[in-house]
Amino acid sequence: DGERRAPGIGGMRGGVRYQIYASSDGHVLFMASEQEFWKNFCDGIGRVDLFARWPGSTYGDHARGNTELQQMLKEIFRTRTTQDWIAFAREHNTPIAPVNTPDYIAPQEEILVDYEPGTVQDVELHNGSHILLRKVGDDHDARDRMVAMRLLFEARQSGEIATGLLYVNPEADDLCTREALPSRPLAQLPIEELRPSREQWDALMAGLA
Repeated sequence: DGERRAPGIGGMRGGVRYQIYASSDGHVLFMASEQEFWKNFCDGIGRVDLFARWPGSTYGDHARGNTELQQMLKEIFRTRTTQDWIAFAREHNTPIAPVNTPDYIAPQEEILVDYEPGTVQDVELHNGSHILLRKVGDDHDARDRMVAMRLLFEARQSGEIATGLLYVNPEADDLCTREALPSRPLAQLPIEELRPSREQWDALMAGLA
């Protein structure tokens, strides 16, 4: 009897507590559909009146169609930068994420780690979540396909991400040979050589049928 959410961002249409908002320098995705997160947000910005007026249900409450609240949130989110909202989310346990677009990538400090071969490193990401990186040991034979596949399977089973040179086939052709790339850079080729003729195109399509 539940309502199936539309695919992609269509399911966000009309949502208020699960919606993209403009920050002062970009955009953020606000995901406070759970009542606990919504309360944390309201407490964090000093607007307990918003929670008192629209507490919503315990789970999955997007405040759909609440245009009055949506307008208030638009004004609130414009008061801080994207990075400020990410820091706020970590401090107040509220799910807020940066939204990257073709003309804007939210700035984030590069995460660098250095750890010994054969060991596991816990890495904290920008949103506060953690991943486990396992670097292959010095005794790992990167030429053995089955060893590499087993290593990936075991890492997945233990919730880790295997890093390092996992597999290489020394007998494989290089990329240029395999893809039959010309010796001349593609940027220097004339359009006549880059664009297939109608006959060549038809032959290509026939081969894919």
